[in-house]
Amino acid sequence: MFRSLFYLLFQFSFAFLFVVSIYAESEIINLLYSNANVEVVSSPSKQKLDESFTYNTYFQDVFLEDNHFLNLHTRMNRIDHSLRVLNLPPGEKIHFKIKQKLDHLLNYSFKENIYSFENNPMQAFLNGKRIDNSQVFSKREDNLLTLYNSGEHSVLIHNPYLISASHKKRTDVIFIVIDSLRGDVLGCNGGEFGVTPNLDAFSKTSYTFQKHYVNSSWTRPSTMIFFTGVYASKTFINFWDYPVFSEERTMFYQSDISPLPALLSSFGYNSIMVGNNPFLTDHRYLGVDTGFESVYDFAPVNEDTPKITQQAIDVVQKNKKKFYNPLGYFQRPLFLFLNYNDPHRPYTPPYNFLNQVKVSFPIDTNKLNYLGEVAYVDSELGKFFQFLKDNDMYDSSLIIVTSDHGEVMNPAHAKSKFTDVYTMYGHGQGLYDEDIHTPLLIKYPYQKEGKQIQATTRSIDIMPTILDVLDVKGSTHTMDGKTLGDVIWNKETTERLYYGEGRGVKGVRKSGYKFMQKTFEFHKQGVSWDGIVGDEPNYLYNLMDDPNEESPIENQTIVTTFQDIVKNFKALSSVYSIRVFNPNHSQEKSLYLTALSKKGRVVTTDTEGFFKNLEEATYYQDGFVLEKKISGGQTYELNLVVYPDVTFPEIQILIDGQRIGRSNFGVGQFDVYPGDCLHINKNCSLMYMAKYRKPPIPKKFRVQIWKTGLQKNYNSKNVLLEKDAIDILKKQGYIQ
Repeated sequence: MFRSLFYLLFQFSFAFLFVVSIYAESEIINLLYSNANVEVVSSPSKQKLDESFTYNTYFQDVFLEDNHFLNLHTRMNRIDHSLRVLNLPPGEKIHFKIKQKLDHLLNYSFKENIYSFENNPMQAFLNGKRIDNSQVFSKREDNLLTLYNSGEHSVLIHNPYLISASHKKRTDVIFIVIDSLRGDVLGCNGGEFGVTPNLDAFSKTSYTFQKHYVNSSWTRPSTMIFFTGVYASKTFINFWDYPVFSEERTMFYQSDISPLPALLSSFGYNSIMVGNNPFLTDHRYLGVDTGFESVYDFAPVNEDTPKITQQAIDVVQKNKKKFYNPLGYFQRPLFLFLNYNDPHRPYTPPYNFLNQVKVSFPIDTNKLNYLGEVAYVDSELGKFFQFLKDNDMYDSSLIIVTSDHGEVMNPAHAKSKFTDVYTMYGHGQGLYDEDIHTPLLIKYPYQKEGKQIQATTRSIDIMPTILDVLDVKGSTHTMDGKTLGDVIWNKETTERLYYGEGRGVKGVRKSGYKFMQKTFEFHKQGVSWDGIVGDEPNYLYNLMDDPNEESPIENQTIVTTFQDIVKNFKALSSVYSIRVFNPNHSQEKSLYLTALSKKGRVVTTDTEGFFKNLEEATYYQDGFVLEKKISGGQTYELNLVVYPDVTFPEIQILIDGQRIGRSNFGVGQFDVYPGDCLHINKNCSLMYMAKYRKPPIPKKFRVQIWKTGLQKNYNSKNVLLEKDAIDILKKQGYIQ
């Protein structure tokens, strides 16, 4: 009878629990993610992945080495589901070295409901001893946990984690993003349209940041900012074109960035995304894996808004279930990212929500439909908030509501000054306030009273705030944002600097002024750019006299101040250094150097990559020519970059009228000329990569060249988006 009861308890989830020792240090250890106390020490066999899988990038770089940790991509009822799994072929074992004492339960579930309790093929061992359904003690700090598939078929395991029976309840986090929601629409922000009654009610017990600005103006870079706390140009993922290129993904995965979903997952959170955001998985070439354990993407679905709400409710209900074991109850904390696509265009609200819109002046049909969609999403949020209240999760949770960008509705901004793209009732082509001013409402756990905050805040501040509230430490990268706690508790007296990046534009908002400058820094090779770097005009607005940013002003003093600020925000790029050493005993040498580029422009810089003109150089549209006399005992160095950083520079060097050859050109032992790299070996750029220090000065005459910065492969082919990805972008109005 006990066996039957036990089977009924687990027949729906197929979770198998084991007791594992005492004296827990990490209360929850997620075996799908890198953890300071966990190391995979097995040598699993290699298998070829089919199109249903991509690599799990958040367990010790196994996306390059191993395919036991995978993301499984499936589609049901047009909903794309990406699930992080552990794949064990028949007869395979995987060993986890766990460097702490243990008092945990081992949980895992099968992806496919094909195994009953009686024929479970999985076996677990702790320090070589089989774990059954009984308590096992270990006071060791170098435990070895082994999972073994004794069956005849491969198994896909999800939810593999260790959890202490005595773990403390952690705060659940619900992060809600409403795509394209302008900050001036909400009633709590002064909007008088009557379309946000539920958000206005939510503001009564939350902090409402009325001067909140996102640091980019379209979905993918803004979402990356939410999850990294750094400016978009530091994430390695381009925000000029829709495809994510292979070298960008590799650089992102190999960087020290710990995205919020992956970071919280490594601390035991069940991180789940529900919504319409096609940029949060990496199997379509539209985005990257940011570490969610499970993603429900409704991008291919029509009339997705109520379905997203219901899926979110289902996820919370499932996560809320507490499992019982002789040692007690246990439950993982939840990180839910809920992303509504409405009111993103095309604007097609249910007709009844148009009647909710209150206006005292005529508005066009597009704006009316936009406001109708805002009312529609607000209604769905009301249902979700009520569900949380009914299930005792509303008060105790940290809840954030914001948007990834605004929407252009001012005819004066209809055609972008920065990309020449028509963007009326769109976004992503500028940094006007209507592009970047969005709502931000944060309800702390058990908060009872609301507060309106007038200080400037930025989307780079959201991740640091979440980590601050949760008291989570361990992110490996430095964030550009900082916690909003200091703003809430009135610990700051100076205005936070707003700096933003968009397609072809950089901007600063400070002291009542907005400065925007056209830039080619973020351009990418492709049909949207012919490779020519042109003029980069700037525009200054006095927001006190011209809040709608319609009439740029002339004030060179202020412009110079803002230009100096913008110069400090330089995108990561490759810096090429050239050194000519002429020993004391040598005669004077004549250096003639040309540096050109078919895409972009080659420019001279300092060692950090900041532009620096040289008197001895003559500059052209695609590069420069330099002539220099180098006397005996002189060392001459210069630095250059390709602006934007999209290809190798084409360099030709002549000494005393003779083009130097491979025998007297190189770095250290390597005689490599970067121009030849393009023809000999596309990867040989790594041979003159000087990551940590300059090469030493040689003993005899030498021309040396090396590169610092990014290890980019410029020879990767342009990504051709599949029809599925193109259809999604068309449906959401991104492309025609």
